[in-house]
Amino acid sequence: MTMEPDRRGRERLETVARLSRLVSSSLDVDRALNAVAEAVRESFDAPGVLFWTAADAARRLELRLVMPSDLTPGLDKTTMTYDEGVAGWVARHRRVLNVPDVAADTRPLSRDWWTMRGFVSALVIPVVAALQL
Repeated sequence: MTMEPDRRGRERLETVARLSRLVSSSLDVDRALNAVAEAVRESFDAPGVLFWTAADAARRLELRLVMPSDLTPGLDKTTMTYDEGVAGWVARHRRVLNVPDVAADTRPLSRDWWTMRGFVSALVIPVVAALQL
């Protein structure tokens, strides 16, 4: 049975939202992040998943997980401010960002890194627990 594209997209986003809630309530954050990353890669047929953790007071992000890990080489930054990149945009605005073409959008840092690793688009989703990223 083939689902209509809009319905399938909504179901994928609902899955990500449900998994994000799991991460925010988990005592073993690394294990939960790995489970979410695997589910996202499978659901979206994504070449990879990156998780950034936020230090709200300092308005900084730190790279926490890259799956698969062989995507890590070549990343320009493993820390950044809320004023940098797509992850910074999401942290600053606290809302989902859909970048349909990472090569054409000015927000992604290291656009060459994205395209060389098979990313055409990016869906960046904030994980919020108790009003904290």
